Amino acid sequence: MIIQQVVIQNFGLYKGEHTVNLENADPSRVITLIGGLNGRGKTTFLDAIILGLYGRRALKYLQDERIGYAAYIENHVSKGIPAGSQTRIQLTLCESNAEGDRITICRSWDKNLVGISDETLVAYRNGHRDESLSGNWDYFVEEILPLTISRFFFFDNEKIAQIADDESFESVKDAIRALLGFTTIDQLISDMGKLSKKFSQKIAEDDQSGLMRELEEIEQAIEDVQAKADAARADVQGCDAKIKELRELREQENERFWQNGGNLALERHKLEEEKKLLQKRLHNTRIWPGTILRMRPRRFCCVNRFLKI
Repeated sequence: MIIQQVVIQNFGLYKGEHTVNLENADPSRVITLIGGLNGRGKTTFLDAIILGLYGRRALKYLQDERIGYAAYIENHVSKGIPAGSQTRIQLTLCESNAEGDRITICRSWDKNLVGISDETLVAYRNGHRDESLSGNWDYFVEEILPLTISRFFFFDNEKIAQIADDESFESVKDAIRALLGFTTIDQLISDMGKLSKKFSQKIAEDDQSGLMRELEEIEQAIEDVQAKADAARADVQGCDAKIKELRELREQENERFWQNGGNLALERHKLEEEKKLLQKRLHNTRIWPGTILRMRPRRFCCVNRFLKI
């Protein structure tokens, strides 16, 4: 892995955007010397590289772990920048493989009125955003340069003294384990344990949430049935009141009916039938005046004949 470019923006002494190109056209010149007086940002530059590569995991190599990662970043945001400004560390690397892929890793934080936002990590491969690489950056960088041996590669004169003061045997042992890939196995075991715990919690939460949903559905169904029952009771009460009202009205009408000669009203049909029968008989027995007049000449004729005889 070759670091080709470092971009630091609003981090520590590096207020504004600062770009350092470490790529050299002459492949034989592989060393870039960065000099400066004390307090001019050499250590900050080195810390930015380690932070860009390892993020939160690099905190124990950068300083005392008594403060959190967010507090560390907030303490290293350049002083005097306005809210809405961005703090950014961007590294461009060249992989030492046949393809020579160009990898860019960018970590950024936005300053707001109450502090800083959560970290945003984006990785690019050959200029194109790589979501898989962004999501698995920690595993990717561990394959290239494990964090446990990074201090043997990234150090200045101040950190050399710290390395010398450490127990050299333990440091060398850890470095050898990292180079042989043992730390990757240890990390894998640790990650598997975390994933197992996470999935166990997830299953328990899903089961609990499923039971809670079922309970809520049952309670809602009970409330719906109760509401329908209350509505039915109200309808029944309304019907009972209506029936009572109709009964009272019927009794009043019956009383008025009998008071107004209700017995005659009941016999009306019978009387009408008798009337029709009498009218029919009367019609059959009636002699109309015209019939009598037509019969009168005949009667006189008969009388005359009788007298002549």
